[in-house]
Amino acid sequence: MKKYSILWFVVLFCGLSTSCKDFLNEYSQNLAYIETASDLEELLLGSGYQDPAMTICPGAVLATFGNKTQNKDFMTCIHLMDDDIKEAPAPIAKEYKTRSWQMVAGYYRWADDPAIGLTGIAVQDYIWADFYKRIAVLNSIISAIPEQRAKHKSGEEETLNQVGGETYFLRAWYYFMLTNIYGAPYDKSNPNATWGVPLKLSEEVIDIYYSRNTVGEVYASIESDLKKAIEFFKLLSSPRKNAQHGSIDACYALLSRVYLYMERYEDCIEVANKIEGYGVKSLSSLPVTESFATLESVETIFSHGPHEAYWIFGDDAELEVSSRIDIDHLLATGEIIMITTRTVKQNGWSYACSPEFEGLFDENDYRLNRFFSRTRYAKNLVPRKYKSEISISEYDPVSMDTVVYANTGTPASTGGWLRYPEILLNKAEAQACLGQSEAVNTLRSLMQYRYKKMPTIPSGGKELVDFVRLERRKELCYEGHRWFDLRRYAVNNTYPCKRAIEHVCYQIATDAGGSVIAEKVGETTLEEYNDNSFGSWMIPIPQSVIEFCDGNMKNPVRGGVTANFVIEKEEEETL
Repeated sequence: MKKYSILWFVVLFCGLSTSCKDFLNEYSQNLAYIETASDLEELLLGSGYQDPAMTICPGAVLATFGNKTQNKDFMTCIHLMDDDIKEAPAPIAKEYKTRSWQMVAGYYRWADDPAIGLTGIAVQDYIWADFYKRIAVLNSIISAIPEQRAKHKSGEEETLNQVGGETYFLRAWYYFMLTNIYGAPYDKSNPNATWGVPLKLSEEVIDIYYSRNTVGEVYASIESDLKKAIEFFKLLSSPRKNAQHGSIDACYALLSRVYLYMERYEDCIEVANKIEGYGVKSLSSLPVTESFATLESVETIFSHGPHEAYWIFGDDAELEVSSRIDIDHLLATGEIIMITTRTVKQNGWSYACSPEFEGLFDENDYRLNRFFSRTRYAKNLVPRKYKSEISISEYDPVSMDTVVYANTGTPASTGGWLRYPEILLNKAEAQACLGQSEAVNTLRSLMQYRYKKMPTIPSGGKELVDFVRLERRKELCYEGHRWFDLRRYAVNNTYPCKRAIEHVCYQIATDAGGSVIAEKVGETTLEEYNDNSFGSWMIPIPQSVIEFCDGNMKNPVRGGVTANFVIEKEEEETL
């Protein structure tokens, strides 16, 4: 029996304060015994992929930002920092010690240490450790495939090719997310920028301190892995048909995004054209009560990870259930029966759409009441692509009728969803940046299913590029794109676009009547991307990792953030 060492955490994953050698020796004892290709597949499915299922409690910080035992958070932070979001704490009916909008406010306000929110309690960032843990597993699988193939076991070739394709795809996926969360955006004019993330591409345990690779090196590795995955998938006689698994189409889809970020526009168009068999869902025929973001959709190419980031956009109501004995019935009959009362009350933990973003939609756009609803009390516009998750009635943004949502479809991920409209938007932006008029027709193939009356599309130049990017913002909202897009637009060499972001901020206060309220205190502003602010346009690598790597791993200074207020320290009883 061949024994393969699966290193769950290399030194940079967790940054433990022990010696490098002791640390590696401790975790190299975690072994997986591989005898067949099916064993490798089981390892991939169990430890390479994130689990899409998660038991959650709306409003609880553990639901919002992951927890240590499950390690299933999927990039909640990137939904908090862009210009599509606002704090929207409503008046509250009862107190929570862990209001999620307070707990994650450090990200919303681009704090020096964004993990520390208004309560002073640090929210653990498990993205770094979780993604690198899975990369370590993928590295071990990659090293095992040639040795398993050399055994020439009958019937294993198909499984090994499937596992190989999915493994290389997933490693590319994790590194793409890591470098766009913790690193600088790819700049075509400066690919050797030092602010990438560490590349660990071997299963070997190496007693070294890691440092950041260049952004260009990380992107080269991502491209290489996707091309290797494609070669494995091409060898399959019966490709797996499952949107929760990597596939050749998922590779082409991610590669189209990678090439768009790298400004390799011809390559972006070429790989986008290879994707077939998907379509655009007609919103005119989608009932406002049904979910849009589902695995079963004709648009879905791939979905990876849970959809828990959705809960930062909770409603501002809560269903409170209480029971009591029916005294009158008891006195009359001697029989005990219970009376159940269900009361809808306000709570105060929601984020919502920013006023600027809300203003982009009108009634000509089907997305207004298919992608969004208005909350029960404050009437805030909130994203509702995942309507099956809302148990309390809200309002249709167009008619303002009360809407009770149906439980339809399996939810797609809020940060790991590859769908066909993105491919069209990638292609259209690439065509527009190259000056190709065909971008207009590419856009129309999406927009005909989104508008009652087709808007006028600019014919070319910067106006067309801006129009494509606007459609991208509207179509792909709250799927993990906007923060990444703002960063890449800022360093784009063809049509650069830099913008500052302003977030309105609140604190907990007590009104004249003694009630605890959410009180607006001012605004926090992030400068446009520049030499002073670029460190605030990325998430810091966890401090434990920085400290452990003994100066080899660094974070840039987080500058360019200003606030026109000072938050008063909250009293314990109001938390």
